[in-house]
Amino acid sequence: MMCIYHSQSPISLICVAPHKCLRKLCVECLYEHGVDVKLTIPICKFKELITKKLQEHELNGISELKKLREGFKILISQTETIIKKFWEDVKELIKSIFDNIEKENQSFINLINQNENLAESSYTDLNNIVQIFEGNILDDWNKQKNSYLINMMQIKNWIEQGANTISQNFKEKIKEVMKIFKIQKDESLEWQESITEYEGIVWDQNSIASIKRVKFQVIQTKEKEIQYVMNRLLLRKDQIQDTINKPEILINLEQIQHLNWIGDYGKQNQKIGKWTATWKGLILSDVGGYYSNEGKKQGKWIEIFQNYCEFVQVYEVGDYVDGFKKGTWKYIYEDEKIGGGEYNKQGKKNGKWIELGNEFYKYFKLTYNGRYQNGIKVGIWETCLAEQGILYGHNYISMQYQQIINSPFQRWWFI
Repeated sequence: MMCIYHSQSPISLICVAPHKCLRKLCVECLYEHGVDVKLTIPICKFKELITKKLQEHELNGISELKKLREGFKILISQTETIIKKFWEDVKELIKSIFDNIEKENQSFINLINQNENLAESSYTDLNNIVQIFEGNILDDWNKQKNSYLINMMQIKNWIEQGANTISQNFKEKIKEVMKIFKIQKDESLEWQESITEYEGIVWDQNSIASIKRVKFQVIQTKEKEIQYVMNRLLLRKDQIQDTINKPEILINLEQIQHLNWIGDYGKQNQKIGKWTATWKGLILSDVGGYYSNEGKKQGKWIEIFQNYCEFVQVYEVGDYVDGFKKGTWKYIYEDEKIGGGEYNKQGKKNGKWIELGNEFYKYFKLTYNGRYQNGIKVGIWETCLAEQGILYGHNYISMQYQQIINSPFQRWWFI
């Protein structure tokens, strides 16, 4: 290649001086360039030297890279298998427990239904029926069943908490990795039409479990609407304006029907300024707070409990800093503090906490008392029911348990 400044002279040198220049020099350029000849290298020699340098740093060697990549593939595959097996075991265990409860229920029903003509009943069946009539067999069974149900609710909450904690920890670690490798994630919301089935909750005051599960569909339309449909009936539709943040999907049927938020949007369609909640069209007094210009919750907020409804008018009160809960947060019910705890500087629960059970309501005030360490439950957690005291405890280090005292709810202590 000929020099662009000296058309009769070929490019023959590369300048390696610590300054900015075109780097390619001919013999005449070298004279005009004014650098020490030691800072120039013949172009053929430069190619040889740079190739040698690449070889020294083994950039062409991919054996270690390939080996590590394959190691990750194997690890992910093994982890998927372990997790799948774990959830299959959990599903089978839960199914077995509920099957046994239903089987015991059915045994009493069958005993009565199959002995309509008592004169022809066997001695054994008739004796069992008399014991049911005269004794406390059904009362004892109902107490035992209630104990099982409370234990199952605790297990359900433990699984939910564990899954959420693992998910959150993984998300934070992934963010750290992305930051280290300077990987930028596209945070913009890509709207997609879809129909998704959800399991919702509705309250039943006549049940010990309080919550009933129901199926409904959430439809995202091309007009950027979210529609809630159950049994082909439209329960609610929301026009989505915020195209930055993923919209929250409600699963509490009363909230789907009655809860709305009122506030302003910024130029980027982010929530800004004061936002307040309404219930059945009426403003919930003092519920809400402020969003910053970046669309993050800031300052004091009063929020509704996740299962807020007519029978569960519980509020969460505390401060946000740049979208994260910080400091003391309280659960408020009937103008009294009934629980809460502290969030650390990282926005994670820390120290002593009193949490409300998902089934908490006026006639079933279930709470969990224990300690968090950087967002993870540790040590003994007590499950308490108002007017009953401690029902049982759960140790978030081991999974063994033993019965410590008999009561109408058969208290259990996990050790």
